[in-house]
Amino acid sequence: MSPQAQLNQPEYIAFLNKCTMVRDVTNTVAGKDIRVISCEDTYLYIGTAVDCLQISKCVNCVIFVSAVTRACSIDMCENVTVTVAAEYLRIGNCVDCQIFSYTQLSPPVIYGDTRSL
Repeated sequence: MSPQAQLNQPEYIAFLNKCTMVRDVTNTVAGKDIRVISCEDTYLYIGTAVDCLQISKCVNCVIFVSAVTRACSIDMCENVTVTVAAEYLRIGNCVDCQIFSYTQLSPPVIYGDTRSL
């Protein structure tokens, strides 16, 4: 597989439970899409710039991302704390979440049944 094809493949971080994970330049390719799915009671630190980030169905997690060059999407999460700098941020159907964000282009887009944000 060519290096360009590997860069286009998203990296999945899924089904983590009660753990801490650190992803930085030593174990993550910069500019890659990352999808965090169905994690619970997890601390996740991503210390490299990623292209797109999707966080879905996470519960009781703390997620820190140094930079997202395009879009960050947070969907169907509960009691999640996210710290992120992104071009664009959208939050949907989240309950009891804390979002610390910096978006350059526009304010975050909040949709669906999002409560206690």
